Amino acid sequence: ANLEARKPDEELPLQRSSQGLSGKLATSMNLVTIMVGAGILALPRVYATVGIPLGVALTVLGCSLSVYLCDSLSEAIGAVQARSGCRMRTLEDVGAACYGEVGRRITRFVINFTFIGKASVYFVLIGQNLAYLHAPPMYRGWVVLSSAVFLSLAFVRSVSTLERIAFSGVICSVVYLFMIVFGSFQAHFADVAGSVDLVMLSKIDRSLLLPALSVMLFSFGPTDVLANVRNNMADQSGMRVALISSHAAVGSFCVIAGSLGFWGFGSDVRDDVTQSM
Repeated sequence: ANLEARKPDEELPLQRSSQGLSGKLATSMNLVTIMVGAGILALPRVYATVGIPLGVALTVLGCSLSVYLCDSLSEAIGAVQARSGCRMRTLEDVGAACYGEVGRRITRFVINFTFIGKASVYFVLIGQNLAYLHAPPMYRGWVVLSSAVFLSLAFVRSVSTLERIAFSGVICSVVYLFMIVFGSFQAHFADVAGSVDLVMLSKIDRSLLLPALSVMLFSFGPTDVLANVRNNMADQSGMRVALISSHAAVGSFCVIAGSLGFWGFGSDVRDDVTQSM
């Protein structure tokens, strides 16, 4: 059925006028791009607190929970779309279709609050990495400077420019993974870690399990942009396949980065693994 798209109050740069252009493979790649980021740098420390077996188990659990939540949200979006006869471009549209203007405002607040939280974490990571490369300024100064630079992107209205910037994020994510892999091998053969218990099943502090799972969920969870990604699919029924394949890829990245980082740098690996290199 042809669904009439809601006209947004402002023409946003990340929402094309022509919708439904992405296939399953393109959607999977988009989801991988959204999920893989600087958060991967914290995974070796998480694995160092719980051991590799439990770290892998928590990664699989976080991945499975994320797939379930995203798939449930996608099904809910489809049901609202079928009932209203309007294409759901964003989660705000879903909130408005279900609860009117109050629903739109509440959804907008929750999404913005989520974005602010995620952006804050990434800005701190960026500041730490830049301070590691060059100080002064210290990392707080770099956080302020990098925040000012990246906030200017809010005023960019060219889709092609934003796509090029997003592609640079993909390149950085790949560089992160290779950096952790090769750095871990170098550290291991240089005997940086010494003798390390990689299993740690008898030494686990149970109070650390929930924070570890939270980090794993942070590595996944594209729920805040799921409606946008779904809206760009040519066949929206293929969203489940795209979710499973993209989460499997990101989960593999997490296991590789976490396990090798712990194996190479040992129990003293820093919260940001680059600071252990």
